Amino acid sequence: MLRSGFVNWLGTFESDRAVFSESQIEVMDCWGVGVRFGVVPVSRSKAYWAGAAACPEARGKEPADHRAELRALFRGWPSPIPRLIEETPIERMNKIYVHDHDPIDTWHRDNVLLIGDAAHAALPTSGQGASQALEDAWHLADCLGSAASLEEAFTAFTKRRHAKNAAINAGARDLARSLFATDPALCEARDRRSKATDYEAMVQGMARGWSSGLPMSGRPGAPAARPQA
Repeated sequence: MLRSGFVNWLGTFESDRAVFSESQIEVMDCWGVGVRFGVVPVSRSKAYWAGAAACPEARGKEPADHRAELRALFRGWPSPIPRLIEETPIERMNKIYVHDHDPIDTWHRDNVLLIGDAAHAALPTSGQGASQALEDAWHLADCLGSAASLEEAFTAFTKRRHAKNAAINAGARDLARSLFATDPALCEARDRRSKATDYEAMVQGMARGWSSGLPMSGRPGAPAARPQA
């Protein structure tokens, strides 16, 4: 059983001619019933993309099947999605059965410490995997620089990072359940909520959450940035 409930197909597309207009060089995120397709152009002729679908269990991972699976799921979807599926070489596609893990309380023992996904793997719907690994590195350096022992540093690091990452993990699961709902009525309600969302306020809220515990947050208790020599 695939606990996350969805699978991702990832691809990198490159053309020898312009595919995206200047106004199209922006993130595109399309939702359906139990399916989602996102496109991130990096120039007028290059993009990376991700197609995803509700999937209760692993059913194979043969590269030769990727295009046919994607065609079946996204036939008739808005341009340029069908073109990306057809023109991305198979060797530039991958299929991932997505997993995360429940928050854990113990991140260290003796001189061994878990950081990054080893400590707090979240679903890609968090948008925070690499960012939280980088934050771990910054906080760990700060804790090591101010603690009297490894035990003290690792304990302080875990206390500092656990709650934020547990919340990110929970939020990613909530979004995945919404995106990959297979009940049409639930998806219609989701889409109505999306249309009514104040996205400026949402972005500001996300920024506050993601910056919590960092110097730019301006919040009490945030560790101060170390002066550079």
